[in-house]
Amino acid sequence: MFRYAFQPVALCYPMVAPPPLNGRLEGWEERHRLPHWSLEGGEELFAVVWVAWDLDHLYLAAQVNLRRPPRINPHRYWLGDCFEVFLDLRGELRHNRFTEHCHHFYALPPGREGRVAFGRCEPGVEHTVQSPNVQGVRTAGESFPQGYRIEVALSREALPTYRPEAHRRIGFDYLVRDAAGRVQFWSAGLELHPYRDPSTWGLLQLTGE
Repeated sequence: MFRYAFQPVALCYPMVAPPPLNGRLEGWEERHRLPHWSLEGGEELFAVVWVAWDLDHLYLAAQVNLRRPPRINPHRYWLGDCFEVFLDLRGELRHNRFTEHCHHFYALPPGREGRVAFGRCEPGVEHTVQSPNVQGVRTAGESFPQGYRIEVALSREALPTYRPEAHRRIGFDYLVRDAAGRVQFWSAGLELHPYRDPSTWGLLQLTGE
C-alpha cells in the first residue's frame, strides 16, 4: 500500500483528568506537546500543538504566535488564520481514500465574543465546509495582541467510530494557516493535498502510560 515517505509517529498520552477548557491551556502537560516537524517556506515555527485522549474524548490544543492580532474569515476559513485537523480513527491512512473513520475539522480564533468557531469539512474536498457547527464538541480559546490559543474536546458524538479501548493508532495531521500566507504542518503540507489523501498523514499511538 502506498505511504508518504516521511510519516511522523508520536505517542499520545492520556489526560489524568479532563482539562478545564478555559482558553489558558490549564491541565495540559509537557508530554502532551507534539514534536515539531516542518514548516513551509523555511521560516521559524509559529505554533505549538498538544494532543491527548481519554476513553470518551480526543483533546487538541494550539497556541499560535502571529506577532499581530488574529484575522479570521468566517465564510472562507482558509483565507484567514485557522487551525485544521485531520483524523483517521483506525490509522489505516489509505491512499486518496477517506473512510467513515476519517475526519477533517477546522477551528477559528475566538472573535470579540470569545467564541471558537469549529466546523467539519467535506471529506476529500478542498475548501468545502460540510457543517459549520459540529455536535459533541466543546471549545475554548483566547485571542491576544500577538496571536491566539484554542482548546478542543471531541466526544464520541463528534467521532462516532472512536474506540480507543480497541484501536490505539490514529492517523493525524494538522495545518496552522496564517492569514499572511505562512503554513505550519505536522506531516504533510498543502502541496501533498492532505485534505484528500490520508496516506500523507502521520500517526498518533495512544498510550496509557
